[in-house]
Amino acid sequence: MTLTLDAPRIVKTSPLLEMHGVCKSYGPVQAVRNVSANAYPGEVLGIVGESGSGKST
Repeated sequence: MTLTLDAPRIVKTSPLLEMHGVCKSYGPVQAVRNVSANAYPGEVLGIVGESGSGKST
């Protein structure tokens, strides 16, 4: 017996979220520099980093 699973078909649409060249500084400390990302319907976007690295910024 052979079991075959069809991969889900993902249709790219316009992003729900678009970020290009995002920067954030706290005085002389640059927490985020030149971050770009797109999030499309059905996708999950995660941000990973050390404690105090600016993830919640």
